[in-house]
Amino acid sequence: MEAGKGFHKEIAALAPAFEERRKTVDAALRTEKVKADLASLAALEQSEGKKSRWHVRNVMFRAEAVMDMMPTNERPVVKMTNFKQALDDYSGAVREFDDYSLEHPDSFHVFESQPASLLSKLRDFDEKLEKAKGDARKGAGEDMQWLVSDYNTMVSTAQTATTFAKD
Repeated sequence: MEAGKGFHKEIAALAPAFEERRKTVDAALRTEKVKADLASLAALEQSEGKKSRWHVRNVMFRAEAVMDMMPTNERPVVKMTNFKQALDDYSGAVREFDDYSLEHPDSFHVFESQPASLLSKLRDFDEKLEKAKGDARKGAGEDMQWLVSDYNTMVSTAQTATTFAKD
């Protein structure tokens, strides 16, 4: 038991260095994931065109970018310029998605209204963040649970969104 306590002290002393390195690795992985997602989206467009599967992936890629900018306990203040850019990108993807959906009814199973619904809630959240100068602790943080829940529902339903698509 005493040896375990001594070992714990040694490990605990290494924790700050581990956390710093982990942040660096996480950031590098995120950068590479974005590159891979963009390449996958481009490959899908090249092989199938901008059809239902492409629109679902595009909307989800843009939604993920917005969600990655959301405040956390460790980072409660949002960089508003970055958040607004990600929100604008998501908004454009939703517009394209909705236009495609109107031209191709029944292309999206259960998923059809979810991107616009999340966008509406994100815009409301953006207004609250703007008033709080990006600090979610000043009133905007209460919406987080609903936003994360809606996003998670989209993640779940995106997997089967084009199962019954005609294209």
